[in-house]
Amino acid sequence: MMKYSLLYVILALFVLQSCVIPESNHVEPEYHLLTKSIADENKSRALPMVSFHIREVSLPPYLDENRLVRRTDNSTIKYLENHRWGEPFGEGISRVVGLNLAEMFSTLLYSSYPQRPKIGCHYEIGISLERFEVTGSDNVIVSAIVDIFHKSKPVSNFYFNRSIWIEGKSVHDETQALSFALSMLSAEVAKTIHSFPLSQALRIRCKDLSFKEQNLEQSLAIVEDLLTDHSSSTEQLYVHFKNFDASTNPNVLSFKTDSEFLIDVINTIGDKFGATVSFTATDIIFAPVR
Repeated sequence: MMKYSLLYVILALFVLQSCVIPESNHVEPEYHLLTKSIADENKSRALPMVSFHIREVSLPPYLDENRLVRRTDNSTIKYLENHRWGEPFGEGISRVVGLNLAEMFSTLLYSSYPQRPKIGCHYEIGISLERFEVTGSDNVIVSAIVDIFHKSKPVSNFYFNRSIWIEGKSVHDETQALSFALSMLSAEVAKTIHSFPLSQALRIRCKDLSFKEQNLEQSLAIVEDLLTDHSSSTEQLYVHFKNFDASTNPNVLSFKTDSEFLIDVINTIGDKFGATVSFTATDIIFAPVR
């Protein structure tokens, strides 16, 4: 009997030993976020009246996931299994570019995908990324096509390409460099938008401005003079009418203002002469209402 009891004890010990759970090798991933980053020289483009929306960012398939990626050479990439983005990558880019532009313009009138554009939004910004990753040479590369729209019509587009040196060796340093690259992209968008005549019309305040029985052509000449005299844009801006016979329009404009923004004056002229107003990258165009 003792012999069998000892056998049962040995068997039980063997079973217990076989049920011991081995130590896990699982490593909890570290999650990262892109952050707002503004250089001091980019804080002088205040447009507090402007409103904008950052559209959904277009990503190449290899970037459209939550693992951080490094490009070791032109045809090879490496995913970092233990370092992930804390939000969908495209939405993070949209969020940060929105935050950057909002601070550069000193405005709260903005939205970023997945939010919808605000009512009366002046500009929508589309970003199509071609590259946005760390390279084997300790740089961050950002390459993108940027499209800017006003009322769903294209106003401007440009290609942006920069290489940013990573100051450090940690993944945190890499994400900081990626954020700074977005800051440079945002600055180029801000510079472009700031140069538009619509943006200048939202910025220029008219003081002691009088219209005394001015016809359409005379009224538009006054607006163009205001743009020329007070614009902070380096571009030549134009005001003109299209498909509109100003000589046969009997209306004249008489009013005085000492505090309105130029955009309000432009809208008043359009209402008085029965014209629609459209904006391009360099022009304000008045055309007959159809």
